[in-house]
Amino acid sequence: MLELKGLLSTFRNIPGPTNSDDVVLPLTSGDEVDQLKRAFEIAALELQQTHNNLKASETKYRLMFEASQDTIIIIDDQERVRDINSAGIALFGFMDRAEALRSAESGKAPDIEALVQASDIPAKTRQGYRPWVTLLVEHYRDLLLAHGSSYPALVKSTYKTRTNYLLFLNRLNQVEQDFDSALKPHLETSTEDVNGIIKLMEESVTSLRRQLAEAIFP
Repeated sequence: MLELKGLLSTFRNIPGPTNSDDVVLPLTSGDEVDQLKRAFEIAALELQQTHNNLKASETKYRLMFEASQDTIIIIDDQERVRDINSAGIALFGFMDRAEALRSAESGKAPDIEALVQASDIPAKTRQGYRPWVTLLVEHYRDLLLAHGSSYPALVKSTYKTRTNYLLFLNRLNQVEQDFDSALKPHLETSTEDVNGIIKLMEESVTSLRRQLAEAIFP
């Protein structure tokens, strides 16, 4: 007989004691013992490899998560914010991840003025930068406090109708255009080139946002 401790959960279907951490396997020969030992060694190696693969995957995910220039927010099945990447922390104007998560739970807004003053844009453009940042922070804070498991669902929960969402998008388009105008004199290229590029960008963004609103609110 061979006694193995701590394996009860693994051998639930083996007849024997059920109220103990000891499992008794009726092994009658040395060959059976060797086979069992080899089986456990293989299982242990496979478990370790799985653990190593999972750890490597988590490391790769975290690097991608933090390196992304886009805001990434993770929400659990209870619609609670569980994580936010560095781009999101910077966008909302928080000092660190802990402050961002506390704000998501409480609904408290970040310090917009501190965010504006900390930016590396020319001082003369901050007047146009402030409304743009303020509007975006308010928008994403409302989405964080809304109910839904996807961006369209969060938008629907927040804005209710296509008209309301379009009103927000129109405001966003306008403050972005004002900010673009404030930036133009500080860009290192000819005025003609700047105007053409910015106009094309603004027209494209406006069109894409309109299409997004129509997709979310058919």
